Amino acid sequence: MLFRSQRIHHLAGIIPVGGQPLDFKLPWHDCLMPISPDYLAIERAVFQCALAGCETIWIVGHLGSQPLIRKRVGDIVLDPNPLIMTKTAYQHVKEISIYYVPIHPKDRAKRDCLGWSVLYGADSAYRVSKFISKWIAPEKFFCVFPYGILPDESLEGNRILLSSQETVIYSHNGKTVKDNVHLPFTFNADDFFRCRDIVKHKQAAEWGNTSARYYDLATVFKGLDTISAAVIDLPWYHDIGSWEGYKSYMSSPQAGIYAKPKTLFKGNRRNRYQDR
Repeated sequence: MLFRSQRIHHLAGIIPVGGQPLDFKLPWHDCLMPISPDYLAIERAVFQCALAGCETIWIVGHLGSQPLIRKRVGDIVLDPNPLIMTKTAYQHVKEISIYYVPIHPKDRAKRDCLGWSVLYGADSAYRVSKFISKWIAPEKFFCVFPYGILPDESLEGNRILLSSQETVIYSHNGKTVKDNVHLPFTFNADDFFRCRDIVKHKQAAEWGNTSARYYDLATVFKGLDTISAAVIDLPWYHDIGSWEGYKSYMSSPQAGIYAKPKTLFKGNRRNRYQDR
């Protein structure tokens, strides 16, 4: 996977939801927690990928949780950038396809952690796209977690940087995803192979046991190159990956400031034509 131009042509968004359950202990998936009225964490993550300029979005999770997520999110989301800039938005707006990737059977109960879901989603996005055509294979991946709430401006204002060759790491209070925080980041093929090999070698050293399913983000993304990466410092950030973090966000001034962009979520592609 080589970069031959300053601006890449396919940035694939990866949203992992296939990790171990959080401490909410509710009958629905943790990514379906509301962050404002009629606005769920998974919808927020999809919208963040759209703001970042992703050409495709890949949601990676267990097969049993995908039907409800897909019913809520749908198969497409509209690009918010041309929707704002053009007057005839619905005639020229760009549709971003959403794909649902189930955890591979060989990874279930073995290494189905949140970090591995990111790597498996990136591998699936590349293989599926390259099978269709080598010209549409993603050259770079943008990972965003449903459990991280950050300002829209930090994504929409950095679309060009996120779609460039440079690796981008989001930071808050000096911490990144390598500090086990649900902050977005981009990675390329070299980062992918380093992180994948670290997980496999560590699991092999532990005699192939099931401890890999409990690897945290710091362990999986230990090989992520942050030295030469562009760092974006966030003015504020909330991690809702725990009940305490969720309570902190809901009691903060930022809670509820972002309403669901209903005009961007067009629902299921098949039903959109069947209902006419």
